Amino acid sequence: MHKFSVRLIILVVLPFLFSFRNSEVITGEKITAADTSALFVCTVDDKPMVIKNINAYMRTVTGGYRQLSLSNDRFSKFFLIKPEVAEIKLGASSLRQVVIHYTDPANLNLYKPLSGVLKIKVLDENKKVLSGEFEMELTCKNNPSKKIKIKNGKLINIPIVYLQ
Repeated sequence: MHKFSVRLIILVVLPFLFSFRNSEVITGEKITAADTSALFVCTVDDKPMVIKNINAYMRTVTGGYRQLSLSNDRFSKFFLIKPEVAEIKLGASSLRQVVIHYTDPANLNLYKPLSGVLKIKVLDENKKVLSGEFEMELTCKNNPSKKIKIKNGKLINIPIVYLQ
């Protein structure tokens, strides 16, 4: 009888305990609650892209203007000129507010936004954190008929590092 009780506990209780693991799915990759503190997440043509432990770098550029950069291995340029909480429409008209360049890792083609939006929801300089959302359609610089769609983009609690 004792062996039966132990087996019953193992069969019933262990799966129940594992079902409460603190994780969620973001663009196809499982992450734990501990991982949500600094994420750059999006889908690139329906393929997940998750960058953990990313920083945003705030610097002062020529003319005294500030620039906030989130560049990484795919987004060779992802920066805000005069960063602030705002909704920015992407395309040719956004050149004075944001610069985004995406490099395709398969062929190194450079893509720039044709349309889309970048929403900076939190830019808290006291807590030194950035959060927001983005979606865009990009076109290849050398072949405008080639396009990439970026969906479900999220900037989640990105720490801001100040450079001199």
